[in-house]
Amino acid sequence: MLERELPAVRRADALTRLGGRRLRLGQPAVAATHAAEAVFLLSGWPGFRRAAAQELARAAGAAGTAPALTAREREVRELVAAGLANQQIAARLGISPRTVAVHVSRLLAKTGCASRTELAVQLLRAATTDVG
Repeated sequence: MLERELPAVRRADALTRLGGRRLRLGQPAVAATHAAEAVFLLSGWPGFRRAAAQELARAAGAAGTAPALTAREREVRELVAAGLANQQIAARLGISPRTVAVHVSRLLAKTGCASRTELAVQLLRAATTDVG
């Protein structure tokens, strides 16, 4: 019903606000789902997408929570960090490029990253911190 009545930018804004509320209620997984949907809706609006991802990342940090990544999201994150394109990731994992795009959107939302490059840098920093 929401998708028929509001344009994508307004739906994404509503989902971002709802995600922030869910985080404050201690429901990071639900918040991450809302964030992923908002980021996906805003794929053609990078400025809005970045703002939505950053707002939810700030809320997660303030709540002391970091949404957990699924095993598949961790696989996709590693392949994104290795520089593979969605087509290549899809072929390697045996899934569709569209599914890869959804995983990447969710990763960006959950991590608060604005781009694939930022996601790769974040992963590298985490690996360096874990080792050192």
